[in-house]
Amino acid sequence: MYLDIDDEIALEADSIGLFMGQEFTRIQLTGTINGTNTTFALPSPYYPIYPKNSRSILPLTKDVVVETLKGTTYTVVAVTSVDLITDPDTLDEVYGAVTLTTAPTSEGADSVHMTAVEEFEPFIVGNVEPEDEQDVTEIPRIFSKNKITSYGAITSKIKADLTISQNSLQVLQKFGWRPMVSGDDGYSDLPVGYSGLVRRTQPENLYAYLAIVVDEVIIGRVYYQNVKVPAKLPSVKAGEQLTLSVEMSAGEAVWIVKDPT
Repeated sequence: MYLDIDDEIALEADSIGLFMGQEFTRIQLTGTINGTNTTFALPSPYYPIYPKNSRSILPLTKDVVVETLKGTTYTVVAVTSVDLITDPDTLDEVYGAVTLTTAPTSEGADSVHMTAVEEFEPFIVGNVEPEDEQDVTEIPRIFSKNKITSYGAITSKIKADLTISQNSLQVLQKFGWRPMVSGDDGYSDLPVGYSGLVRRTQPENLYAYLAIVVDEVIIGRVYYQNVKVPAKLPSVKAGEQLTLSVEMSAGEAVWIVKDPT
């Protein structure tokens, strides 16, 4: 492949973005069930929809599972498309709705629910450093002064320095912390209306990708699966912002998806 290097655009910090995803289960969608309507939307805390299968720049129908609920019985239904909606607070267009192949009827469904992955941007990212390490072993052999190099398991990590924002507690809840529930120490002492977070004994599985952007167009993404973030608290120095340095581990292979254009 020939490139004229003089015409190339050097990428800077605003060309890379870190985004993450957390799975949710059977969240009820809004939309009229009347045998005609096929469009149903997520409530705002659960969008944008993340490309769970990490095979595309945009979320696909296979990235979501939609079910109707009648009584106590859930039934999986076919999805024709994942759609954009307008967020009422920011007026941004985000992927937060689906079009069903067949309109549910009131006789067949009381409500419609979705299982998918919510996309979020973790605080304000000041630095991100992907790190891939592979086990390498030098193997000597008899009747030769040469060695064979053996390449083994690969460990993938993402190191990031984050500046804490006003929604920090919401993001900490995704980073190794969970909401307090009945039975946790201190739960019964919380005043009415208060809630708390406790450390997870094991970090939950998250998703992550690095977006590569040129002229405000996403040209590719580096996807990570089974991402885990140990619970940590922010640190601060006088005169500086609160920061949180995290090291995320990725349990599966990393791959790059390029935009087809």
